[in-house]
Amino acid sequence: MTRLRKTMLEELERRNYSEGTTWRYLRFVERFAQQATSSRDPRCGKAMRVAQRFTAAQLYFAGFDSS
Repeated sequence: MTRLRKTMLEELERRNYSEGTTWRYLRFVERFAQQATSSRDPRCGKAMRVAQRFTAAQLYFAGFDSS
């Protein structure tokens, strides 16, 4: 288990998220990491949208409102 995954899991458990929500958040980050490492051009539209969502999720977990 990576340090990021472990930290996210601990934070989700601390916030008392359901098992399903926890699984979805962890899966999203895993899929983002796979996308980011396999993408040839990180500036492509889909990669940028995924990166923006990932950043928004990070801000949410950090307690900041991105809006």
